[in-house]
Amino acid sequence: FYHQCKELIKDEFPKLWNEDLTFNGAGSPTLGLHKNDASPLNDVSAGSCLVKPTSFDMPSLESFIPAAFIATPVLKKFAGTTLPAFEWAKPLLNYLGVINCQSYFIYGGFWKADYCHPPGLKANQLMGESTNQAMVNAPSSVALEVDDFVFLRPHQSEFVFLQFGEILTVRENEIGEAWGLLRN
Repeated sequence: FYHQCKELIKDEFPKLWNEDLTFNGAGSPTLGLHKNDASPLNDVSAGSCLVKPTSFDMPSLESFIPAAFIATPVLKKFAGTTLPAFEWAKPLLNYLGVINCQSYFIYGGFWKADYCHPPGLKANQLMGESTNQAMVNAPSSVALEVDDFVFLRPHQSEFVFLQFGEILTVRENEIGEAWGLLRN
């Protein structure tokens, strides 16, 4: 179709045609379709594949690795699960499964993101989600302390990034440059 559009310009609007026109397209999911000279494009756009949020976990982008994460500190740590105002239910909540062995409250929450580190973290569904702080449950194998960080992998890039300030780069386990976000 793109080739047909280019031919239409040449045939129907020859005064508009020249060899320096820009033919842009692609996007992260279709980036791989434009690796050769048969592509009608001479300018390729792709962005989210470079940070690979979870919504870009697809076969066409499997060679890309996730490169953007949300890091949030642990504010409180509790043995077992206790819900505020429902302390009486603690024995029942902790009987329900090993995932409830530990509870952590993290700063912020309700992000469009999945918990990814340490493995085994799950949002507490009974507590509900909040943008202020969130309760996270973990099995006994998770060893977090107050001020340690929990990492989440965003579902999207653009929308999620706008909820934060600068992006901190990390190279060889060292925090590097701070990158500002482009805002309208």
